[in-house]
Amino acid sequence: MAQPSPDPFWTGPIGVDVSKYQGDVKWAMVHGAGYEFAYIKASEGKGYTDPKFKTNWLSAREAGMLVGAYHFARVSKSPTIEDDARAEAEWFAGLLGAQPGSHVMLPPVLDIEWDKNADKVIKGAEAIQWCLTFTQTVALLLGRTPTIYTGANFWKWRLLRTSKLAHLPLWQVHYTSAKKPTEIPNWPWTFWQWSYTQPLPGSGSTKVDANRFVGTPTELRKLADPSLEAREPIDVVHEIPWWDKLLEITNGITRAISEPSRRGG
Repeated sequence: MAQPSPDPFWTGPIGVDVSKYQGDVKWAMVHGAGYEFAYIKASEGKGYTDPKFKTNWLSAREAGMLVGAYHFARVSKSPTIEDDARAEAEWFAGLLGAQPGSHVMLPPVLDIEWDKNADKVIKGAEAIQWCLTFTQTVALLLGRTPTIYTGANFWKWRLLRTSKLAHLPLWQVHYTSAKKPTEIPNWPWTFWQWSYTQPLPGSGSTKVDANRFVGTPTELRKLADPSLEAREPIDVVHEIPWWDKLLEITNGITRAISEPSRRGG
């Protein structure tokens, strides 16, 4: 008897994203439950590797899943915004490029979220610049267009409603039972993290983030093949215009943090 889908309200491909916090994942059971892809935490900041990254990468692939990796941003101005972004990108790309099968993988992901340390000292326009430099560096090193993981509130308050990242695919977080997330204007989502409380197959009471892909299984497979990926040039803006600086000041008065970080460490 076929097992019921872990996400009966979605007809397209579904997947999970994991880090060390999910422990030893039974990937064959995850794939057997109906999940088709997995995003695996690789790195964080400069010099940190998730201790489960290599095991998850190999085991998920061996189970027949399409895999990709994400980097958790620790935005810093040490020594400069751009230098820090490049250093984190190089660390992430180096880890990812060294993995078996990395020539066929889902697009690399920059996970940018609320960070109580960075948010105190990094202006919104600087955070945007950091993202642009990071993604350009990853694209140059890996030959793949990165995806941005973020939420609508973070985009609104921390990234100043920017359109400068909208040329990159979006992995949007919004936990809701609605049929679609609260969308970011002019930045359609490719992946949608719709839940963080789904049971992880084969792992008892362990919960996992669950994700939906906007396209078909064929389109998902194409996304994992670099020879089929449609890429656009990534432009980095090196000067912060005055209107972004003004918007930063305005938003600093009214900003409310509503998406606390869960994924670091």
